[in-house]
Amino acid sequence: MFPSSAGTLHVPNNARKTWRKIREEASFGWVTVHTFRRTITMLADAEADLRSASEQLGHAGQDITQRLYVQKTHQGPAVRAVFDTFVTRSTS
Repeated sequence: MFPSSAGTLHVPNNARKTWRKIREEASFGWVTVHTFRRTITMLADAEADLRSASEQLGHAGQDITQRLYVQKTHQGPAVRAVFDTFVTRSTS
């Protein structure tokens, strides 16, 4: 994300160490690199921004972003009437 002073990539462990120091000094200890990645979910949830989100995450295509980052609804079909029928039959 940010080059070293020599213009090269940071060694991952050194980058994590620096990041921990910065966020602790700023009282944002709860913010992790993953926190930033998850904020992309908000972008990806808006269908028009799926392409932008996949580009931001560095994915080759939108299918990966769709599968891993877009919030899925966990709403099943309405089956209350079926259950009500069983309850009505069992009590009569």
